[in-house]
Amino acid sequence: MQKLFTGIQILFLISLVSCNDVNRKKSLEGLEAGVLQFYSQSKWGRGNLAKEYVVPALRIKFLDDLDLLMKKVKVSEIDIVRITPIDNNKKAVVRVRITWIPDGEGIVRETLVEDTWINVKNLWLREKSKIIDGKPLPYIFK
Repeated sequence: MQKLFTGIQILFLISLVSCNDVNRKKSLEGLEAGVLQFYSQSKWGRGNLAKEYVVPALRIKFLDDLDLLMKKVKVSEIDIVRITPIDNNKKAVVRVRITWIPDGEGIVRETLVEDTWINVKNLWLREKSKIIDGKPLPYIFK
């Protein structure tokens, strides 16, 4: 009887862990796609689409900065390096490597950016950014 009870307890714990993993994945759903969409739209200067992934309080500044950035650099590649969920998946830290070329220089540069994204009503929004490594991108990641 004791062995049977232990087996049932183990099965119960396994089911709890797998349910927790499913819930964790579900709460992160859409984050990677949102990050890719944000950076893709930003890369092509489509600020009106990209701003939908920025917290409302920062949207006007983002649009102004993006306009200035598009006049100074050409972004050639964007790669998501890592996504780290925090705060019970209500926030996430996303590291992105951006390859870019300053206008008129022809020198390829790389910048590693760390974004903080928050989940607001199942929509992931970029809250803040900072440069971790590499040459600072003008305007947008101060």
